[in-house]
Amino acid sequence: MAKGDVLVVGNGSREHAFAWKLRQSEYVKHIYVTSANAGIHGIGENMPINPGDTQSLCRFALEKGIDLTVVGPEMPLKLGIVDLFHQHKLTIFGPTEAAARIETSKLYAKKLMMAENIPTAHFRAFVSHETAYAHIHERRHPLVIKADGLASGKGSYVCRDINDTEAALKELMIDRIHGEAGDVVIIEDFLEGKEISIHTLCHGTITASFLTVRDAKTLKEMDIGPNTGGMGTFSPVPRFTGHDLLHVEQTIVKPVLKALIKRGTPYTGCLYPGLMLTQNGPYVVEFNARFGDPETQPLMALMKGDLFLLLKEWARGKATEPVFHDNMHAVCVVLCSKEYPSSTNNPVPIYGITDAEALSDDITVFHGATKLIKSQLHTNGGRVLSVTATGKTLEQARLLAYQACEFIYFKGKQYRTDIANI
Repeated sequence: MAKGDVLVVGNGSREHAFAWKLRQSEYVKHIYVTSANAGIHGIGENMPINPGDTQSLCRFALEKGIDLTVVGPEMPLKLGIVDLFHQHKLTIFGPTEAAARIETSKLYAKKLMMAENIPTAHFRAFVSHETAYAHIHERRHPLVIKADGLASGKGSYVCRDINDTEAALKELMIDRIHGEAGDVVIIEDFLEGKEISIHTLCHGTITASFLTVRDAKTLKEMDIGPNTGGMGTFSPVPRFTGHDLLHVEQTIVKPVLKALIKRGTPYTGCLYPGLMLTQNGPYVVEFNARFGDPETQPLMALMKGDLFLLLKEWARGKATEPVFHDNMHAVCVVLCSKEYPSSTNNPVPIYGITDAEALSDDITVFHGATKLIKSQLHTNGGRVLSVTATGKTLEQARLLAYQACEFIYFKGKQYRTDIANI
């Protein structure tokens, strides 16, 4: 088989993890990453193209004869990058714009689930702050408030009391902190339980799942503080069996795939339902139309097979099973800047990554928001680094990840200390 070039769309820790794993394939010749962070140096080549500039990306892929394009973030999917690449006969892994609506519109996803009897929380949608405000005063708390559109994982609010709920509605509908994502707001019942993330490769109704992952969403320990894009993950999730995963595939994933076919929008790519494991079984919190961040980091660390061949085959409609190292666990701890989750960015120097990775071959530090300033590594955004470690037990991986975190320093560094502490 001839070697091929790969284009990775995106510039965070997830995309660094993709590039890191793709670099291990004997069939990959060259890797290009859009607007890459500093961690890509030595793995692939930075292409100064915005991930949302789909036309420029398509021209680049045609000029370079790119063999496979892997889409990381959700925004290029919403902008129709897969449709555009398909028009030019380019191989790309991800769903079409229409199929990706399962993520890009929470209202669309909720209506689909209700129509297909897929378990999810009861909800109502609002376009008026006045009517939403009246509604929350008629409901028992806790409630969950969500922006309908994309908000980088920060558009969901778990509201314990009426003050929290009023504040969430004000941010979304009056202050418009997430812009048009808050044009429609969903108010739904709170689901009690433990979250779990399922990443399933899909083509039509054919599926194959990765290992399970659990993500810590809130900024602070004990699940308090504002929601973030994710503060850390571990995989696989203990006590969630192969039988449990099969149940999710049969009762949630495949019914959604059949519903999308029925609506004329068949799905190819990674479908990632975020679930709540309640006393009444798994309920869908939300759907994502791509791999998660920071879920991808432990999955790539645990994966044994060839990512390039796997994604290329699925992009072309040929199903193959992902392969993982036996009886191994992974823990990922996200190191964030002082300002996170606000959008303020004040670059500060980063030290100690080389020392952290030197602790063990089982430690990999994936860059999320970094850049070089006069040859010195600096922070360049909110979720700066994903410190990922593997081990024969979950506790072994956890201890190793936190040991590595202690070696890394940048002013204002913040992170959760309870990832995988179960």
